Amino acid sequence: INLDAMPGSMKLFKELRPRDINLEYAISENPQVLNYYLFNEPALNTFSEDIAKKHNGLHSFKIIDTKEIQTYTLSEILNMYLPANTNIDFISIDVEGLDLQVLHSNDWNKYRPNLVLVESLNEDMDAIKNSEIYIYLKSLNYSLVAKTINTIFFKDADK
Repeated sequence: INLDAMPGSMKLFKELRPRDINLEYAISENPQVLNYYLFNEPALNTFSEDIAKKHNGLHSFKIIDTKEIQTYTLSEILNMYLPANTNIDFISIDVEGLDLQVLHSNDWNKYRPNLVLVESLNEDMDAIKNSEIYIYLKSLNYSLVAKTINTIFFKDADK
């Protein structure tokens, strides 16, 4: 299942990954309507007003549009689209600062991926171990197993 809130983002996914479930849905901790800030550089698109303001006008980046988008919880999307009795090998979460909300929106008793990848920008290991994401996933019995420049990897310690 590939999810992205950006309108039009799944066109190429549908062409290149036609056997996947490709959805243009937004995830948040609770179903709600949020403002989605679209930039002239799509990698900067975000639901975070603070992040949008920080990037707007930086270098040549600018907000080109704002859209109201309905959000769903991760567990709602998985309930609707994940085939029954399917184990999730890994989940990768990269939602520009709202990653913890997405993690909170999952039903961890029902949907427990083996690996959880979460965006973590410019953080060293000490900062990561004090982060809300680390503390939350550790409370769910996930262990930090790797870090790349912008991603941290957690493994289900129960498996």
